[in-house]
Parts: sequence; structure tokens; C-alpha cells
Amino acid sequence: MSKRKLKYTFAGSSMLALLAALPVPAHAKQATGQLQEIVITAQKRTENLQKAAITVQALSAKQIDKQGIKSPLDLQVMLPSVHFLQNNVASISIRGVGTDNLNAGVDSAVAYSVDGIYLSHSPALPPVLFDIARVEAVLGPQGTLYGRNSNGGALNFITNSPTNKYEGSASVAIGNYGAVGTEAMINIPLTDELAMRVAMGSNKHNAYLSDGYDDDDAVGGRAKIAYTPNSALKIQLSVDASTDNSHGVFFDACPAHSVMPACQGQHYRPFAGQGPLTPWGFHHSNIFGVGGEIDYDLGWANLTSLTAYRIYHNRDFNPSPHAPAGGFGYLHDQDDYFFTQEVRLASEPGSAINWIGGLYYSHERQPDLQVYHFYFAPGQPYFPYSVPNGIYTSKAVFADATYPVLSNFRIEGGMRFTSEDKNATGYSTVFVPGVGQVAPDTPTGGASTANRVTWKVGLDWDITPQNLFYATASTGFKSGGVNQVSVASGLPTAYAPETILAEEVGFKNRFLDNRLQVNIDGFHYDYKGFQVYGGINLPVGLFFATLNSQQATFFGGELDAKYRLTDVDQLGVTGSILHARFDKFVVPNLGDYSGNQAPDAPRFQWGVNYQHVFMLANADNINFNINSDLIGPQHADYSNNPGSIQSTYTRTGVSVTYERSDNWTVTAYIRNIENTAVPNTWSTAAPGETPQDVVTVDPPRTFGVSVKKSF
Repeated sequence: MSKRKLKYTFAGSSMLALLAALPVPAHAKQATGQLQEIVITAQKRTENLQKAAITVQALSAKQIDKQGIKSPLDLQVMLPSVHFLQNNVASISIRGVGTDNLNAGVDSAVAYSVDGIYLSHSPALPPVLFDIARVEAVLGPQGTLYGRNSNGGALNFITNSPTNKYEGSASVAIGNYGAVGTEAMINIPLTDELAMRVAMGSNKHNAYLSDGYDDDDAVGGRAKIAYTPNSALKIQLSVDASTDNSHGVFFDACPAHSVMPACQGQHYRPFAGQGPLTPWGFHHSNIFGVGGEIDYDLGWANLTSLTAYRIYHNRDFNPSPHAPAGGFGYLHDQDDYFFTQEVRLASEPGSAINWIGGLYYSHERQPDLQVYHFYFAPGQPYFPYSVPNGIYTSKAVFADATYPVLSNFRIEGGMRFTSEDKNATGYSTVFVPGVGQVAPDTPTGGASTANRVTWKVGLDWDITPQNLFYATASTGFKSGGVNQVSVASGLPTAYAPETILAEEVGFKNRFLDNRLQVNIDGFHYDYKGFQVYGGINLPVGLFFATLNSQQATFFGGELDAKYRLTDVDQLGVTGSILHARFDKFVVPNLGDYSGNQAPDAPRFQWGVNYQHVFMLANADNINFNINSDLIGPQHADYSNNPGSIQSTYTRTGVSVTYERSDNWTVTAYIRNIENTAVPNTWSTAAPGETPQDVVTVDPPRTFGVSVKKSF
């Protein structure tokens, strides 16, 4: 074992020992306070988080409210193994596995869903959070129940459903950078069988960067209606819409550690852009969706049908002027029309054998236009790449079962067969301003077909009713696709799927009458075909292609420990270590990146959280929360260029919530107290441009206050 690995192991063991050795305060020995039980649906059934043989990080609505979080991008301060890449729309990496590529037909390595409905791509994610019941981050490949595009795991947003009582709430929040957030909800039981719930939310703030970029203006709304004619049948219909408008997050910068010649002597400050505002840069997104869920208790099994149709329109323009050399502009115009249907049959709760089986179908139509524009001098060309009508379909059948060998020992297994077709033919050309088209259209793209089987085997053992051990081996894959390149380029018109073989073991434990929790897990990934995206300037033209690497190895683990010191005090410790490197990564026309660290994969992250509740005489209370993380070095790009690295840093936040007995709540928060500018995406200059680092960063120090009234 290397000294570095030994150091990490010793640190983790020391933290566990510290928690186990903490004395129970004398005044707490008579305390009745216990740790909260969390219910999840990550395995498409309702179960206690501590009883689920799977690694899940879950957040409740109250936890999200107390941090003043309105945007999905801000959730990473509460999910240690999840990294949100801020590239106009949220792209997500779990344990270093993710995708930051919005090209036509490119799928995510993390499966996103809202209320069980799978979302096609990251632009379909809701830009603002409101009336949320919980958020679940499922760690590790989920190829059986979630299918393709879940190599990293799954991120599930569960919103509140209509209830049979009148209730409502309204809140408003303000903060620095001109931040204003709102939320409102009303729930109305129309009859004994029919109920309706309507909610909305908004999130707006001024630019984080002095050049006018990284602002936001998002608003969303959702309506649900639930019909429950009897105890066996429930039908729920929903409609939602949202919009997001800003200048985008594009950030041309020269970090202080940059080695690029053009950056020498350039001034860089955290959260300060390099030049004046270019008001023509923009990000516009519109999302609309309708869905229906039918749940029917057959007596011997539960039948679930999920139907949805979702549309998004995403428009981005990123200009990047560089005086005096000129610049490079990028326009992306993408539409998406996505239909999904899933039918599941599952065992009744409490059955001797837990099983689930189902069918899945999706059809996606995605017109896409990208334009790369060089404007270093008058008359320089721009290159449009168009896919008028990409069509992508997927069909799957799946089954999963857990069989009790003994009363406290179970084996589990699952399998999924997926068949998918992608057809994305398009064209590229060259235009010169004032002249027009100077080259004939070049046909690009093509078609690809893939059939895949993914599987899972495992066991879980209740050592005691409060101590669970589990071990699994599973596979997953991320879809391949079609490159918009010409045959003459010599580049592959199709790229292969990513595949992953994962092994994982975990322990979930409660001690001291449910006041101490220690959950720990370890994993190993054999990762092949990692998809990388790059610009390649060839004699026959400029092309942007997705190519496959050869092999990578990821391994590491997580710790989640909580200790309820007293009825009003709770201490938490989280930790993760991650080795994520490319064993062999040789890509023709791009380079040899073998041995490099995978992007967005911090080598370690340790966090401490302390909560205290001040109980007031009038039944009001004040909740105080402080959390701080030590996050290890990471790269924002697979090339591991010196300009892309973030060294070890800390991230600290504090929140105080005053809860009144008359249902008024006031919350004050501050996040990223250190104001550290952490790069989350990085790239070199476009071909032909003056060499320069191009970086986007995580949000700066933000603080604010919110007021909420529930009735």
C-alpha cells in the first residue's frame, strides 16, 4: 500500500474511532432523541434508507430549505460524492463519472429523473427547485433498474404529491448579487377522491463575474391532480413548465497558475471576468412536460405505469473576445422532443421474495445546430454543423429479485436487455461574412445500433437488526452515438458505448439506541471506452468528435457518520476517497493521456457538520447548522493541463433557521465563506485561436435570508 493510500485509510479509521469513543453526555443518557429515519424509492420501491442494500445520499425538503437552495447547481454543497458542472445547464458527475458534452445525441453517464420519469439530457433538468419532497443521489452503476446511461449512478428529484387536506405555503428570499427567490404552493382536496396541488418557484441573481456572465433568471411551475377512487387504484397527472434566461456562465479567464503564453501578465481575480460585458452572449432554455402515473394494487402484485412527454428548447451563444487577437464564438441551438413509457409489476410490500419486472420504451427527436465562429480579423470563416432531425429510440425489458435464504440473509440478482437505435445524419459547411457559403455542404453523421445486457448479483446480511452488510457486482453502459464528421475526415462516424464493471461492499450501522450511525462503503470500477470530446483541425476541415479511450480504473469509498449527542445536538462526519485514472487513453489526432486523472474527481473529501437546536420557552426554536469540507485536488479536464487543476481547498457554510409555532420560518445562510473560485470546466483555446485557458467556476460566496409562511 502506498503512503498516500495508507494516509487516507488512517484518516478514515481515526474519524470512526473518534465517533465511537465520544462519550454520551450525562444529561443525554436520559434523552429520547434518535436519528431520523429516511424513506427512499431509489430501488423503485419504498424502503428505509438504512435497510436498502445500496449506497444512497438523500436530502429532505427541510435540509434543502435550511441551506437556502433554489438551484440544482447548489446541491453539491450537501452531496459529497456529487459534482455539478456549471456549463449553462447542470451536468453531473458522481464518483468522477459524468458527461460534459451537449452535442446532438450524446447521453449523460448519470441518469436523471423527476418523479420517476427519466429525462433525456441535462438541459431537461428543472432550473429551479420548488415544492421538493426529497432528492436522492444513487451512487454507482444502476444498469438493471435504470438501464442505459447510469454508469455513474442516478439523481432523482421527488416532488410533493396532492394530499387530502387543505394546505399551502409561500416564501421569499433575498441575498447578495441581487438574488431574489420565491416559492408558493397550494393543495386543495376537490372531493374525497380528487385532489390538486399547484406550485411555482423562481430564482434570480446578478452576474457572479465582473464581465457580466454567470447570472441567472429562472422560473418554473407545476400542477398535479390525483384521483384515488378506492384503496387499490391511484391515478396522478402532472404538467410542468420552466424557463431560464441569462448571459450564460461562459468565462474566459487566465487563472493565476496558467502556463499559457497569452495569459502571462494578465490579471485574474476570483469571480472577476477578463473583459467588459459582451451583452450578446446568452443562455435561453424552455422546458415543458406532461406525465401520468397509474398505480394499481392487484392483490398479489402492484402494477405501475409511467407515461411522459417532455420538450426542451435550449439556446446558447458564447462569445469570447480576446484583445487584441480577436476571439471565438460558439452558438448552440438544440430542441428535444422525448416520449417515454415504463410499465412495472412489483411484489407486494412484505412479500417473502421482493421482485420487480418491467418494460421500457423511449423515442426522442432532436434537431441540433452548432456554429463555430472565428472572428480574429474581418472576413474569417464560421462553420455550421446541422442535424435537422436526429431520431433516437430505446427499448428494454428488465427484472430484479431478492430471495431470502435465511431470515436475515438474502441474495439478489437482476438483468436488463436494451436495444437502441440512433440515426443522426447532417451536414457541415463553411461561410465567410460578406461572401456567403464558400464550400459545398459536406454530409456528416450516420446511424448506429446497439444491443446490450446489463446484470447485477449481490447479497445482504442483517448481522443484527441494526447492522447491515451488503456486497454487489454489477454492470452498466452509456450509449454510443453518431459523430457529425465526414467520411473524408478519417474520423469514426460512430463512437462506441462506455461500459463498466463495478464491485461494491458496504456496512450500514446504527448503535446506541439509534443515536449513532456509521455507514461505510468501498467500490471498484473497471471502466472501458470512456467517451471524450475534442476539436480536431484536419486539412479537410474542422471537426468536433466524440472518441473512445481504452481503459480506466476507479476505486474508493465513502463514510457517512452521525452522532446524536443530545436531544438538541448532532455531529456528523462525511468522507470519501477516490482513485480515478486512465490506465490507457490513446486517442488518434488528440494525444496520449494514459495515466491522467479523470476530470471532476477529487482525490478525497472530508466534511464535518454540527447542528444545535435552541429550544425557546414559547415552543419556538432556532436551528443552527455549520458544515465545512476539505476537498482534495482535482482536474477540470481529462488532459490534466496545469491550467485545469484545482489544489486542495476548504468550503464552509452556516445556516440559522428560526421556526415559530405559528408556522413562520426565517432562515439566514452563507455558503462558500472562503470565496474560493473552483474551476469546474476547463478547455484549451479553439483551433487557430491564441492559446488561452477557458474556465468556468463554482459559485462564489453567497448569503441571504428567506421568510416562509405555511398554512
